[in-house]
Amino acid sequence: MRCRSLPAFVIAAIAVGAVCGFPAATVASPLDDARAEAARVEQQLETQGQHVSELDERYNQARLAAEGAEAELARADGALDESGDRLARARAQLVTHATVAYIHGGSAPVLDQLVRTPGQDLGVRRRYLQTALDVADRAVDRVRTAQRDLSRHKDALARARDVSRGAADRLAADRDAAAAAASVQQATLGRVRHEVSRLIAEDEAKAAATLAAAAAKRPVARPTPGASGAPAAPHPPVVGGGSPAAGAGLAVAEAARQLGKPYEWAGAGPDSFDCSGLTMWAWRAAGVQLSHSAEYQFSETHRVELTDLRPGDLVFFGDPIHHVGIYVGGDTMIEAPHTGAVVRYATIWRADLIGAGRP
Repeated sequence: MRCRSLPAFVIAAIAVGAVCGFPAATVASPLDDARAEAARVEQQLETQGQHVSELDERYNQARLAAEGAEAELARADGALDESGDRLARARAQLVTHATVAYIHGGSAPVLDQLVRTPGQDLGVRRRYLQTALDVADRAVDRVRTAQRDLSRHKDALARARDVSRGAADRLAADRDAAAAAASVQQATLGRVRHEVSRLIAEDEAKAAATLAAAAAKRPVARPTPGASGAPAAPHPPVVGGGSPAAGAGLAVAEAARQLGKPYEWAGAGPDSFDCSGLTMWAWRAAGVQLSHSAEYQFSETHRVELTDLRPGDLVFFGDPIHHVGIYVGGDTMIEAPHTGAVVRYATIWRADLIGAGRP
């Protein structure tokens, strides 16, 4: 089979395109591919980190519920012991009255000690004794009823504690699986970033060689007097934004001292933190006690409009709430974001920002 030659008009069109400089199809470079892959993995890691953050918050709430049930159970145990003592005393009193009634049969010396009302006949005194027996018997019944109620309450508390513990254990297992997946993605991201760095270094080396070759072919340019080619100094991130109250200033300063420390699930310092652990730690330095839970901290703080934020205020994210940071001014917060990240500055303007609170 013989190959057919291209038509003349096609050849002419190709030639015209080459002469006129029509753009050719763009082919992505290895560096572009590596950067796109890094962006994709970073997005996956951010999503996975938010999932871990949500599990972390739910675990913190389950743990606090279990601790609360445990404390209630301890109080119920104490109340049950006290009711046991009251029951023993009431029974002893009842036995005493019954023994007196049985042995002495209402004899005057014993009844005189019980009633001490001279001038009354024996029948009246016996009725007094029977009344005393009835009172003691009812006291025993009341204590028994209270004791049964306490026992049922204690059983309910024990079940609630076990449910909370079970929920915390399941959430811990889910969180470990999610954190393991995030760790794999973090390792992948590290390899991709390394490849990006290598390709950038190659491109920079090629560019430097090209510039050096071009510089060797032209005379050295003398700088114009008074002109300066020095680049502008970079500006640090804005973290101001007003003068906080004394306590808030201490909290912000304490949060800033934790910058760079790793995120750790359920971490509450001093070497690692989760989001609510960081804000709890920061405000503890100012003498304010907060719970180790973003949702609990939302309930423990006074609502603040986002237009009235001051340094030290807490900003909350998610519905249900699963993340919190401490505002430092300039639309910036300090946060412990997610597994694989460190305590850092970040903008407060995220899609899941739901409100703010002032301790």
